[in-house]
Formats: sequence, structure tokens, C-alpha cells
Amino acid sequence: MSTTLDASQDPAGIKRRSNVAEIYLVRDEQKRIQKIVLPIYGNGLWSMMYAFVALDTDGRTVKGITYYDQGETPGLGGEVENPNWRAQFVGKKSARRQRPACAEGGKGGARPGDEFAVDGLSGATLTSNGVQHSFDFWMGELGFGPFLKNVREGALNNG
Repeated sequence: MSTTLDASQDPAGIKRRSNVAEIYLVRDEQKRIQKIVLPIYGNGLWSMMYAFVALDTDGRTVKGITYYDQGETPGLGGEVENPNWRAQFVGKKSARRQRPACAEGGKGGARPGDEFAVDGLSGATLTSNGVQHSFDFWMGELGFGPFLKNVREGALNNG
């Protein structure tokens, strides 16, 4: 089962979203949850971009992001796969005022010390926007937002 999204609900340009989603909980040797891994996707300039975002157990702090399927321009938007660019996300917060703001930046880059922003991809504004829009949708109310709210309220008892 899936839900059709109208344009006002669909910043990521995905058109439909499944009514159920698989998430992954990474546990340590003592079985305590260390990371929550969420599948996200959204349109870039040329393609649908698919990624996994790892969050800390606070449901806000990014532990990592990996794009595993995309067809953006090599050397430009295709840099979403570049480990140096992806490393910027580690430690960033995925929600500000209940709205994700993880891929802001662009010209001049992210302000030093900004806990929400990363530098956009140089020469790939539309791909960078696609990354931002993916975060906007998947961390929002029609994506994983309700689940993450429950996480922040203690729904994962880590036991």
C-alpha cells in the first residue's frame, strides 16, 4: 500500500510513498541501540537519489549518510557519494524548529559552527536542493517525523 502525494506534500519529488517502511537499529555487543538507520530518497537534477541516513538515538544527530544509487552528473551532483562531502553531515542536527535543515549551504558554504548546515555541492545546486528536499520530506510529518518524535520521547527504551 502507498499514498499519493500532491505537490504541496512532496518536496522530494517522489510522487508516492509507501505506508510502511523498514528501519534498521544498530546495536552494540550489550544489545543497546547505537544508531537508527533510515532509508530516504528524492529527486536530484537527473535521477532519483537513494540513501541511508544514520541517526543517533536522540533521533536528531546525524551519524552518517550514504548514497547507494543515483544518476547525477559525475564530478558534480555525483559527488553525493564523495566520502569527504558525506563526512560533513556527521554530528549535524537533522531538525530545526521541527523542519530539517541538513543540506543548507551553497554559495559561500555553511557558516562555521552551524549545527544544521553543510556545504552544498559546488556546481550542483539542483542536486544539493534535492538532498535538502529529501531531508525535508523524510524527517517531516509524512516521512519519519512521527517515528522520530516517538524516539525523542523515549519510545526506544534501549533495552
